[in-house]
Amino acid sequence: MRGEDIPISAQIVSLADVYDALTSERCYKAALPHEKAVRMILDGACGAFHPLLIECLTEIAERIPAELRPRKARRQSEM
Repeated sequence: MRGEDIPISAQIVSLADVYDALTSERCYKAALPHEKAVRMILDGACGAFHPLLIECLTEIAERIPAELRPRKARRQSEM
């Protein structure tokens, strides 16, 4: 499947997965700051995403860190 053939739900998950991969620490790389990850996605450094999803990301980008902070804090306390 390509482009418009890919269900929008799968495209959303793909975008979220790229953001998570960029901003999460892995055994082979350090986590990138939110701002750098968003800039890489918007600049197309991580593949092409549907223009509507890019528009949505642009609109909500500044709210993402606050929305994710509680989840990451919970995950760290469980370790």
